[in-house]
Amino acid sequence: MPPMGGGPSGPPPLLAFVTSTPLAGNLSGISGDSHCNTEATSLSLPGTYKALLLDSTLTDVNMVLQPDAVYANAEPGMPWSFTTDSLMHINSYNNGGASPTFFWTGATTGQVKDIDICSNWTYNTSGYSGAYGNLSASNVSDFISVGSQNCDQTAKLLCVQNPP
Repeated sequence: MPPMGGGPSGPPPLLAFVTSTPLAGNLSGISGDSHCNTEATSLSLPGTYKALLLDSTLTDVNMVLQPDAVYANAEPGMPWSFTTDSLMHINSYNNGGASPTFFWTGATTGQVKDIDICSNWTYNTSGYSGAYGNLSASNVSDFISVGSQNCDQTAKLLCVQNPP
């Protein structure tokens, strides 16, 4: 598959955005995709989206992302972006001056499922925790997993476009 770099030989970048509403850890299981598609529709964004959210079934970011792709922020004026390699792992990240915005990932810095996934995204209690990333990170590791917080706390979702 050719790189999705938006150059003369490749298709334009895929879109990505962070949901406007923070959510607690009970996402009714891994239903982040429905949150993403509802918001994408309200923003008149093209295509369908999935949440970059890992659980006991989706155990690696390469199960969500496309290989050799560029993901660009769908929101004007916020030029953050990231790219993936042939193994579909994030290999570069440009925060574009984004302000600190935390989003649930359920991922470790190694981009695989963390033990902290709010019991498969079904609990909103302080007895469970979920891993999250940060849009203002200066490196890939902190972008995908900067820490973990109790599931009764809130974070947004990072939504990535499915290829057309």
